[in-house]
Amino acid sequence: MAEPTLTALKEVEERLEHRVVEKIEKHIVELACEIQKTLGESLRNTMEELMRRIKQDSERSPKNGSFNTNEQEHTQGVRCFVSGDKNLNSSHFAYETALSRVDFPRFSGKNVMSWINQCGTYFLCNGTLEEFKVELVNAHFEGRTLQWHDVVKSNWNSSWCKWDEYVKYLVEQYGSVNDDSIMELMNLRQKGSMTKYHQDFNAIITKLDLSEEYTLSYFLDGLRQDIQLLVRVFQPQTMMKIFTLAKTYEAANT
Repeated sequence: MAEPTLTALKEVEERLEHRVVEKIEKHIVELACEIQKTLGESLRNTMEELMRRIKQDSERSPKNGSFNTNEQEHTQGVRCFVSGDKNLNSSHFAYETALSRVDFPRFSGKNVMSWINQCGTYFLCNGTLEEFKVELVNAHFEGRTLQWHDVVKSNWNSSWCKWDEYVKYLVEQYGSVNDDSIMELMNLRQKGSMTKYHQDFNAIITKLDLSEEYTLSYFLDGLRQDIQLLVRVFQPQTMMKIFTLAKTYEAANT
């Protein structure tokens, strides 16, 4: 009789412990939401004050009150940061952080997806302008890839090509069968609910044979930015944990 009783007590204890952990995590997520809102408002006020001062300084400028190039870029970058306008050039964010130097990877036609990922890291770290990305890439081609680039370039409708469009050409020419699905996975972004994003992600991931590490990484990268930042704080090690945290955050903000 004693052993079944101890087993039952242990099961009750485990269930209670699980509920306590869930409540603590939910409380932490809600607290993080409040902190994020408070910090966001404070940061917005600070950046708006900075914009106001820059404008005042420019009006006192001896050059007919006009900005010089650096002032224009700085102000536009601040405005983009405050308003969340993603249409402004990403290079204006370069001054926000001091990142270590990243060497540009060379390409000979092999392992195209790995190379594309390395290019993305370089562009991000160096604040590369959209209109310069493809030409920068071309400068690091080797062998027959140079000839291929010239053929592709001759078919452009303008003097330059967007990086996303160029990546499609690269994958079509040098990618494997699985690379189309990898591209689809890389481009997947959460636009609606967590449930819809999870379904879309699973529809793609079933076509691939990825390690759990890569699966988690791609899933996190596609999350809405505010959700992604919160989830990364907890450093979840499983897909279920990521989904649970993200759903909890989503529920607390709807």
